[in-house]
Amino acid sequence: MSLTLDQIRAALPDGGLFEGNWQYSPEPLKLTKAEGRFLQSLGHPLAQFQRACDDLYRRSAAGKMPRWIAEVLDTGKP
Repeated sequence: MSLTLDQIRAALPDGGLFEGNWQYSPEPLKLTKAEGRFLQSLGHPLAQFQRACDDLYRRSAAGKMPRWIAEVLDTGKP
């Protein structure tokens, strides 16, 4: 499935996703089949890493791991 730049822009909320200006490419990033397979192969390991990071953060915030971990990750959050 490929979307045009206009379709992507139309799907964004009125205020955008984040503050600031964004640059959009007029051309899609084209990947070879090998590059696509490689990126797909990263999915499960990256999901496991994200779960481990989330668990570490939650345990730190609950006082079961060093507090500085949650404090550093919370820095700059609204």
